[in-house]
Amino acid sequence: MNKMFLVIKREYLERVLSKWFLIGTLLGPVLMAVLILAPLLVTKLDTSDRKVTVLSLNNDTALLDSIEKRLGNKKDPLGKGKYVVKTLAIEDPSSLPKVQEDLAKQIKSGDINGYLVIKEEGKEHSAEFFAENVSDLGTIRRLEDATSDAIVEKRLSLEGMDIKKINELSKPIDIKTKKLVDAGTKEDNGQSMFLGLIMMFILYMTMLIYGMTVLRGVVEEKQSRIIEVVISSISPLQLMFGKILGIGLVGLTQFTVWSIFGAILPTILASFSLASGMMSIPDIPKSLLVYFVLYFVLGYFLFATLFALAGSIVSNEQDAQQVQMPITMLLIIATIFTTLIIRDPNGTTSIALSLVPFFGPILMFLRIAVQTPPFWQIALSLSLMVVTIIACSWLAAKIYRVGILMYGKRPNIPELIKWLKYT
Repeated sequence: MNKMFLVIKREYLERVLSKWFLIGTLLGPVLMAVLILAPLLVTKLDTSDRKVTVLSLNNDTALLDSIEKRLGNKKDPLGKGKYVVKTLAIEDPSSLPKVQEDLAKQIKSGDINGYLVIKEEGKEHSAEFFAENVSDLGTIRRLEDATSDAIVEKRLSLEGMDIKKINELSKPIDIKTKKLVDAGTKEDNGQSMFLGLIMMFILYMTMLIYGMTVLRGVVEEKQSRIIEVVISSISPLQLMFGKILGIGLVGLTQFTVWSIFGAILPTILASFSLASGMMSIPDIPKSLLVYFVLYFVLGYFLFATLFALAGSIVSNEQDAQQVQMPITMLLIIATIFTTLIIRDPNGTTSIALSLVPFFGPILMFLRIAVQTPPFWQIALSLSLMVVTIIACSWLAAKIYRVGILMYGKRPNIPELIKWLKYT
């Protein structure tokens, strides 16, 4: 046991004291904060107005006035600027090319951002928006909504309906979503889903990265022949688990630093989120953090044993890349079903998939984040993972103790079965 502790200590300190670990651990949260804060800061700094000219080819001044009333001088919800709308009713459609030429010059000179042309043929309307930048989807959407509402109002008016009465009766409502929790209800506009996806992605990346670190460590030791010296003073089983535990502690250390940062992040972002009208940052429930650590630990052990097994049967990096693919695919397949979990977390298919031990760290955790399942399902998921870890550890240990000293051609399946029979 003391020898295994020395392996754990070596694997842990070798990585924790490296400059790349320090950079990744400390700068990782900083980069994440920058990625979140940058869009918020940009929207706060964006004070420019959106200047748009709206044309009607049918000289429909009433329609233009209605559009201007709905859109003009209204503030952009994502920034501080407002929409400045000019209207132009064209009596002679043949003059449109000349008008468009003049407007194009205004766009190039920066006097306006774009112009909208509305055509009417009978009761049908069509519209075209011209601009140098057509990727400003917010402006296009606002123009589309204002124009559609104005045209619908005109059609109803032509049918002799009372527009004021219709506007009162058809006034849209804003549905506020309330999530049921143990303490009652809380407002949730999708924060829990995005939080679950972010934490799930962190689980996916860390299990993959640290699992592959185990594989590379085994291959490097085999290539340098250090393993032949090490194995003379420690059993293969102690070496394998010492390596797995040491690298796993590196991951937990990184999570600890990130958790401290995550605890203070909502306070940092609160003022920006509220000021810009963006979705607020949710508080992370303590139970979710507990499950996060549990599924990382169990998921890491599960995949690390498989990666250690894969590393023991190859002798170079090229072969290692090939044997790691089936293990990596288990994680990739799990992420494919995330949409299903989000849409129906308590469906039969979602339950069945989340109970698969190799999918549990991804899918069951996402279910917990989106809509906490019954505790027996979580307990069953954790229990199945523990049983699978024990089985995979036994299998990996049997193959590891033989493969760690094998070089040359990669063994095939029959040869691996023979290794399992060795005492």
